[in-house]
Amino acid sequence: MELILVLMIAGSLLGMVYLSIRGRRVAIATAEDFEGRVKPVNLDALQNLMNPTEEAFLRESLSPADYREVERARIRATLDYVGAISWNAALFMSAAQRLRQHKSPEIVAAGLQISKEALELRLLSLSAELLLTLRLVLPAARLAPKGIGQVYGSLRQQVAEAWKLSAFSAQHSAI
Repeated sequence: MELILVLMIAGSLLGMVYLSIRGRRVAIATAEDFEGRVKPVNLDALQNLMNPTEEAFLRESLSPADYREVERARIRATLDYVGAISWNAALFMSAAQRLRQHKSPEIVAAGLQISKEALELRLLSLSAELLLTLRLVLPAARLAPKGIGQVYGSLRQQVAEAWKLSAFSAQHSAI
């Protein structure tokens, strides 16, 4: 009986992880469609929220009670940004799927690279959400996601450039 319960819980968790990674399917036809669905992420603000020096400064400057309140607010704000990054990673995966259907081998290759990196970003954002949620529950834990801002910024730029290239290619092939 216990084994069945454990297997059911494990199966449920695996299903949740699969659905989280796969994300929601969003049909993207054009660069404008893509841009209209991307959630804004202020990378400078995110970097500030995840800066250990800033955290140390706040810990030294504030009373313990005030620090805990500010730290919880910072974690919730970081979770909002990471959630937007996770959403955008799912959009990047959809955009990459569209780019992989292009006639140009260069754009197809860009789509494949974006697809791979978007999946990695999606996994990174999910692990960051887990770490940040644990920090909300266990404030003493010094768990911090690393590198998500840089990965996101780089991938965001790659997707924008690939869309421009595919639109340019489509215009010139029609001439």
